[in-house]
Amino acid sequence: MTQFTTERDADEIEYGTNLGHLRLRHVETNDIILIPTPSKDPDDPLNWPKSRKIYSAILVCLAMFFCNFLAAGPTVAIVDITIDFERVAPTEPGFPAAIAKIAYFFTTTAPLQGTGNIVWMPLIVKHGRRPVYIISFICYTITAIWVGVSKNYASEMASRILMGFFAGAGECVAPLTISDIFFLHERGFYMAVYTVSLSAGVSGGIIVAGLITITHSWRYIYYVATALIGALTILVFLTLPETSYVRNSAYGPTSRLASPKAPIAFDEENNTRTEKSHSNHQENEHKISIDQDTNKSPREFFLRSLRVFHGRFTKESLWKMAYRPVILLVLPPVLWATLVMSVTIGFLVAITSNFASAFATNYGFESWQSGL
Repeated sequence: MTQFTTERDADEIEYGTNLGHLRLRHVETNDIILIPTPSKDPDDPLNWPKSRKIYSAILVCLAMFFCNFLAAGPTVAIVDITIDFERVAPTEPGFPAAIAKIAYFFTTTAPLQGTGNIVWMPLIVKHGRRPVYIISFICYTITAIWVGVSKNYASEMASRILMGFFAGAGECVAPLTISDIFFLHERGFYMAVYTVSLSAGVSGGIIVAGLITITHSWRYIYYVATALIGALTILVFLTLPETSYVRNSAYGPTSRLASPKAPIAFDEENNTRTEKSHSNHQENEHKISIDQDTNKSPREFFLRSLRVFHGRFTKESLWKMAYRPVILLVLPPVLWATLVMSVTIGFLVAITSNFASAFATNYGFESWQSGL
């Protein structure tokens, strides 16, 4: 049985305002400090059963995989796409210029995935994670169909741009979801899996897309992706509840108010925690059930979780939350991190949008061979 506590060390409280200063274990008892402090409300995502947390994390990571699946995957078929739209054979003199024109389908998607977060993030903070998941992935599915059936350059370009905007929503809502359902000491592993899923979407999409083109048109890349993304959207709607939660005194850790130290023994198997509080030099022990509520049946919880909107989670204006990240660019660390990520992703986009044509021209590779 793992020991936890909600009590912070005195020196951490004194210097806790310093950025980057957090202690995960109590200096006296060596108990893991629960950050953030959980409430006693069974609807609090921090109090969800471990199985539900892991399932939600898997669903989020799958969403991240598919966010990049169509961003880079179809680049493996850029030669076929160029022939289809520009009617230019690879042996003709104008083929390199045609490739450069078609590359805009992919190079315009990536910037929209990033800059779209200026719109998505305020909505996520204001209205919660679930509405953004559902709305963005429904629109992502629709635009994927649009891209697959487009017959002219303008339609294909417009659909790819919108697809990038909707696909980018997942990249900012997923880390917030993980931080909503896991304590600080648990997040490292799941954030690593999230990052791997995000990166695997690029390489995995290219490999799968290349294999599809062996026997089918490049348009089937979008048809297959539409089916997968649509199925994931249904799973998100039916099984991923809202993870935004405002902790207030109504469900606050009352035992911590009665005592300066409240060690907690957490039984992951039975999903209960035992709190020990000291009052008048007497030790009182009581168990608090986390996943059961006498007033809320599983059916009621499920029906309530199907709601798309669960109210507003902050009183801040959307406009203020939208321009705040732009102002933060004046801070050197933020500006430097932004430039590093921009250059890194820019080179990645440049490579993925040109490698297939380079391999086809110089080595005679088919699309699936370039993908592998």
